[in-house]
Amino acid sequence: EQKDYDKEILERLENIRLKLVGRRQDNHLLVTMDARNASTDIRLVKKGMDDQVTYSKASVCAEKMKEFYDQYPGTTQIAFCDCSTPKSTFNIYDELRKQLELLGIPAEEIAYIHDGSTETKRKKLLADFNKGKIRIMIGSTKKLGTGVNVQENLIALHHIDVPWRPAD
Repeated sequence: EQKDYDKEILERLENIRLKLVGRRQDNHLLVTMDARNASTDIRLVKKGMDDQVTYSKASVCAEKMKEFYDQYPGTTQIAFCDCSTPKSTFNIYDELRKQLELLGIPAEEIAYIHDGSTETKRKKLLADFNKGKIRIMIGSTKKLGTGVNVQENLIALHHIDVPWRPAD
């Protein structure tokens, strides 16, 4: 599927180069975003493949997180993901959570930074993470990056996708 999608990306770029499509129909920014999403997980661009993909960046990340989880009890880890957010359709957050749970990490030890939807909830969430009650936090670089002081028991950071902005 990935190789087939790469061919589609190349065709789109060629159509743009030859001016066979207008800028509003397709452009380099759209192609770049689609290629970036596809390289993270093909299911972000190809709908209806949920049960067909068994090995992805999320599953590889989950395996590595499980290694640290078992090797360093009581420590915490962060997984950064900037190309996806929790929602009702396929997303990397839920996929990573699912993979972690399949590997035996309890659901109550996994949280999304988005769970801290109010200032009070956010403070509690970050305090629970610093105490090691929550062992794995998943969030975007923007929401979980600079200025979030959760390093008390932090053993590892994982980037599921490459940070987009140079500052990140």
